[in-house]
Amino acid sequence: MRSSSPVLVLASAAAIFVLLLSAPTTGATRVKTTSAAAAAVEAKRDRAQRHATASVHRKRDTLETALEEVLATLTHHDHGRGTPLEKSELKKVRGRAADLERKLQDKPYLLPNADMEAIRRRARGASAKAFAASQPAGHYEKLLTKAHADIVSHEKGRKKLSPAELGRLHEKKKGYEFKLRQIHGHGDKEIHELHRRGNRKSAADYKEL
Repeated sequence: MRSSSPVLVLASAAAIFVLLLSAPTTGATRVKTTSAAAAAVEAKRDRAQRHATASVHRKRDTLETALEEVLATLTHHDHGRGTPLEKSELKKVRGRAADLERKLQDKPYLLPNADMEAIRRRARGASAKAFAASQPAGHYEKLLTKAHADIVSHEKGRKKLSPAELGRLHEKKKGYEFKLRQIHGHGDKEIHELHRRGNRKSAADYKEL
């Protein structure tokens, strides 16, 4: 039997060596490929989740804004501000408000009661601000002058007010000053002048007694 050629032996050994070297590399590549695919799937899932969450937030913001506007309209009507709503229109607006509240409290929004109350507060504020802006500055100037005059009269013993009445007057006075500053652009100079008018009114009212 003829012995194998040294060249063939060397070639076979080299082929076996190459196979041994390539085997682990192929396995590692397969693991890397599988890991990359899993990471890609996970990233896609995360993007979809973020998109869905952002979409829910946008829709909730839209519903909250709509509810705030509807509640402001109802507050305006209930407080006799502006033109009252017709009976049929009022029914529609109330129904719209109830529908929006129900949507926000149901899934997927599940709006907490505290957030719902914050919307109602903003609606009341929006109604009050809109009404104040529709009134001339002179309207609040007269109210502030009278409130200040009544407080001065109490402080100087010209008029007796209960603690509750005095507290309400101070709150009203602050409200009138706020509206004149924030809505009608009055500064300290104008407010102080109205206080001086109140002082003079207090003295004049006392003299008339």
